[in-house]
Amino acid sequence: MSIMKKFVNFYLLIVVLFIIVGLSGFSSSKKENPEQAVEEIALENTPGYATMRAIEAMTKEQQLENAILDIQVIPKPNEEIVIVEMQSSEFMSLDTLLKDSYNMLIKISDVPQITEFTFIWQQPVNNKNHVALSMTFDRAGLDKIPTVAYSDLASIAKDFKQ
Repeated sequence: MSIMKKFVNFYLLIVVLFIIVGLSGFSSSKKENPEQAVEEIALENTPGYATMRAIEAMTKEQQLENAILDIQVIPKPNEEIVIVEMQSSEFMSLDTLLKDSYNMLIKISDVPQITEFTFIWQQPVNNKNHVALSMTFDRAGLDKIPTVAYSDLASIAKDFKQ
């Protein structure tokens, strides 16, 4: 009987070792790919990338039915120029576009490295997108945003086209 008991103990030991090796292999396979980590670090160190992610987060907070079509960040020494294209619904009025823009611009104006910001609103007409509103603000205009009403955005914009 003692030989049988030794065999069972030996067998259990081998099963436990297989389980431990299997679990450790499974958990190590979930770790990040080193190449992917290098890519992410490279992206985060790319000029303008942090601003692009911040702008994306700020605009997503305000969106209900609007979608981001494009975010461009043009990095320059000690400054960044940002262009954001948004998709509106075909039924949005100028007043609604200005309100939505203003709510996003309040947060965007707090980012000091942005020296110029352009909003371009696209609106579908006959299944094609057309620019419904375009506004460009320089740093002086961005600094004034918290002091004006949304209806006065045109007065502080460097460029305003509807």
